[in-house]
Amino acid sequence: MNILAVSNLTSGVVYSRKNEQIQKNNFLPINMMPSFDSVSFRSNKNILPLNKNEKTEILKQINRSKDFKQGSLGKVYKIELPKRPTLAVKEYSSINEGRNPQKEAENLQKLPKDCKRVQKFVDLFGKKGKQYLVTTFQSGESLSKLKDRMSDELIGNILDELFKIERAGVTFYDYSMANIVFEDSEPRFFDFEIAKKQSFDKFNIDAESDLCHMSRNTYFPFITNLAGFEIRTVGKIIGELEKYPNSEGRSNDFAKRYLKKASIFFQNTAELYSQKNMNNNFKIPKEAVEYSKILAKLFKEPSAEIVLIEKQAMRIKELLTEYWFRNDPDLSHDDRLYSNLPAYVENLKSRFNSVQNDIIKLQIKEKDMDIQKYCKTTSEFLKKLSQKEVTYLSGLCRK
Repeated sequence: MNILAVSNLTSGVVYSRKNEQIQKNNFLPINMMPSFDSVSFRSNKNILPLNKNEKTEILKQINRSKDFKQGSLGKVYKIELPKRPTLAVKEYSSINEGRNPQKEAENLQKLPKDCKRVQKFVDLFGKKGKQYLVTTFQSGESLSKLKDRMSDELIGNILDELFKIERAGVTFYDYSMANIVFEDSEPRFFDFEIAKKQSFDKFNIDAESDLCHMSRNTYFPFITNLAGFEIRTVGKIIGELEKYPNSEGRSNDFAKRYLKKASIFFQNTAELYSQKNMNNNFKIPKEAVEYSKILAKLFKEPSAEIVLIEKQAMRIKELLTEYWFRNDPDLSHDDRLYSNLPAYVENLKSRFNSVQNDIIKLQIKEKDMDIQKYCKTTSEFLKKLSQKEVTYLSGLCRK
C-alpha cells in the first residue's frame, strides 16, 4: 500500500492512504491540514509563510469578492496583501471530490529555482471545512488570445521552461492555452495539480500510450512535457485553424515555426540523456539519445513533408485526448462528442490513413538514413496508437 507523504506541509507527519476519508475525497481532512493559527513550514526560503492576520485578511477578501475565476478544481481569487506580491488563492470545498490541494502544493515545491516562469507556492491552510492553496499570481494575457500568432521568441521561451521542468524530473499534464499567460514574449505557467515526478532510472514503459502525454515515438522511456504542450496547445491551435477555409498555409507556417524551436528542445534532451548515462549510469536506451539527435536535426529546417506529418500527428493526439477529457466524468459532463462517436471515429481513421500515406511518400522520396528512421518510428507509433484507441472506440460504437 502506498502512502501519501505530506511531511513538508504537516510538521513531519506521514498519513496512510488507508484512512477512509482520504480514500473517499482524495485530500486530507481539515484536522490533518496545516493549522490556520500556526506558521507553516516553508521549503522556499525566498517566500515568507503567511501569518494568522494575513490568512484572516485573505478570507475577508474572499467573502467580499465577486471577482473570481471558476475552474474545474475550484474558485480562484486574486488577493492583495501589504508587503507581498499579488497572490492567487484557490478555494477547495467538499464539492471538489477527487481534487487534491496538497498534491499541487507538493508539485510546486519540486520545481528547481531556475524555473522562474511558474507560479510559486506560498501556503496551504484549512478553515471551516474548506481548504485554501496560496500561490503567487501569474499576470498577463491568456495564450488563447494569440494562438498561431505567437512570436518565435515566445514559443522558444515556452519550450525553454518546459525543458527546465523536464530536467527536474517533473511532468505536468495540462499545458493548455488556458494555463499559460504572457507579457511581451515572456510566458508564465500556473495550475499544476496534475503532475508526475519521474525518476531517470525508472522508465515508464506506458509513456507512448498515455493519452495525456503520448511520447513522440517508441524509443522515449519517459512521458515528456513537450508532448503535453503539443497535444493541449499546438494540436488544439491546428484544429481551430482547420475550421477556416484556405487556412493550410497559416497552419503550416505555425507548425514549421514550432518545430524549429522544438529542435532546440530535442538537442537539449539528447545532451541531458547522455549526461544522465555518463554521471549516474542510468542506462537510458541509446536509441532515445540517438533519436533525440535525429529530431533535432530534422526539425531545425523541417521539410514541407515533415511539417505535414507532424501537424497531422499532433492533431490526431489532440483529438484523442480531447475525447477523453470531454467524456471523463471526473473532468467533464460534456457528452456532445460521445453522442457523435461514429463520425468522430471515422474522422480519426481517415486521419491515420492520410498521415501513413504521407509517411510512405516521404520514405520513397528520401533515402537519407535519418529520415528513414524518422518515418519508420513515426509510422510504428501511429499504428500502435491507431490499433489500440480506434479499436476500442469502434467497439463503443457497436454497443
